[in-house]
Order: sequence, then C-alpha cells, then structure tokens
Amino acid sequence: MLPSKINRLFVAPLLGTQAARKMHEVERLSASNVKDVAATISHLIKTTAPFKQESVEPIFILSAGWRSGSTLVQRMLSSGTDVLMWGEPFDRSCIIQNITKMFLPLSNNWPPSEYFFDTAKQSDLGKLWIANLYPNLESLVKSARLFSDELFEPPSSQKFKRWGVKEVRWGYEEAMILSALYPTAKFILLSRDLFDCYSSYKNMSKFKNWYFNWPKQKAFTPFQFAFHHTRLVTDFKELSNYDRFISVDYDSLKSQSTQKLLATHCGVEIDPSVVQHKVSGAVNSNNMKLSQSEKLLLLTGKKLSIMQRAKFYD
Repeated sequence: MLPSKINRLFVAPLLGTQAARKMHEVERLSASNVKDVAATISHLIKTTAPFKQESVEPIFILSAGWRSGSTLVQRMLSSGTDVLMWGEPFDRSCIIQNITKMFLPLSNNWPPSEYFFDTAKQSDLGKLWIANLYPNLESLVKSARLFSDELFEPPSSQKFKRWGVKEVRWGYEEAMILSALYPTAKFILLSRDLFDCYSSYKNMSKFKNWYFNWPKQKAFTPFQFAFHHTRLVTDFKELSNYDRFISVDYDSLKSQSTQKLLATHCGVEIDPSVVQHKVSGAVNSNNMKLSQSEKLLLLTGKKLSIMQRAKFYD
C-alpha cells in the first residue's frame, strides 16, 4: 500500500493531517512566545486609559510550591505597613492562571486581523461573514486588568493603601503576564531545598491532597510534588534576570540583610519581631524523615521536570 494511502486511511484519522501536525509543532508554546505576548500587553497598558498614569504598585510573592516560607514573607510584608497581602485567593479557581491562558495564544498569526470588529463596516454586518468577530486587543487587556483590580483592591473602608498576593503555583507565564499588566509591581521569588519542602509538606498536610492546578494537576505524591516544585525553581532562575524581580532563599529569611532587602525592594516597613512569632499549622511533627522510596520519587520528578521545562526555554 502506498505511503500516501496509508496516511490518508490510518494516520490522518488517528493523528490529524500532516499539515495540521506540522502547524501544531510550529505553534508550540515557548518562553519566547510568552515574552512577546507580555510585550504586547505592556504596550497596550501604557497607552490605554485609565492606565497611562500608573499608580498601583502591587507586590507578588511567588513561591516554588508549598512549605517554602511564603506565608512568613506574607506576614512580614503585612507587618507595620498599609499593605494587604492576600494568601492564595480562590486557589482552586486558578484565577491568574486562567487570565494568563487567555493571552498566551496571541501572536502575529492569531487572531487574524480580519476577525476584529471594524467600525467602518458596522452598518453592513448582516451582509458579512461574522462567524469570527472579536473585540479589539485593548478591550481584552483592559478587562483583564480591571478584573484583577476589582478582585484584589482592599475594601475602601479599610486602612490599606496597597495590595499584594502570595501564591505557590505561579511560574514564568503568570509572572510575565502580571508584570505586563502591572508595570510597577514588585515580585519576590521564593525557593527552598526540595527535600526540606517535602518533609515539611508531610508534616503540614494530613492527607497530602493539595493541587497545583485543580482538578487534574495534583500534588498527592512525592513525584508530583517534585515535578511542580522544580518547574517553578527553573522558572524563577529565568525570571530573576528581569527588573522588579528578586530571589530569596528560605534559609535566609530570618537574617536582617534579607529583611532589609525585602523592605527596600517592596517599599514597606517590616517588623522584625514577626520572624520570631511562629504561626504553625503542622499536624504531625514526627513525620519529617523521608524514606528511600520518597527520595527516589522526588529525584525522578525533579529530573523529568527539568527535561520537560528545558523544551519550553529552547
């Protein structure tokens, strides 16, 4: 049987046409694509009212998974200041992840220019092909920004003048989109040793039933935990090269130099006594030691995560 006939009868019905498969390979998401999208959003934010005169200066704490000290940093930035730091708000709703996803397909090839509403042709819509009729990109960007503003801005009756968000699930894509939507935002990239994180996770979570993207992407096992943790650590190394981002290690949080760095970077005052005031949610303080099988699964998840993320940055 001829190859062309095999392709038509068997391959195409199962995998799609050869042309479709080639287009899919070209359109894969990469760090370069995300950077281009962020640049487009940044330009529109800077040229679109009411965002021309930027006054919002949110603070985003991005932690490489759970048990990396993110809540302590959240409390530090909330002490003696006028900043309201939200903590993983509506985590299962994946709000910022979904806002990010709606921007990621944007490129020079999509959407086609003819899809956007043309005011010059508005009287002839009944005679035109309008199966694909889009608002302009300015509206998409503006709606995303206004949604975030409305969600996170502190109640007007409260003393808070600024706001921020602490999250343990956001990586390169979310950070780049947020930095474009909020040109004056400050970012903190927080990380901790993988084994120490998972040991603390065992101690903290009775059922170990947390999600990094509900409901499909779970962190129920050492492998899943390590895969998520390593992806974020990899992303943070890349993000640390950008302005407005600083990297902080868990083990340095109690040092005065780190506290000064955080205060200066974010433009806040930090009460040093917060570090000494321990607030714990631990449920089993005797469950810290890792078994050999747990260590193996953690290392396997780490290795595979590094391999997969390398393709994203390639």
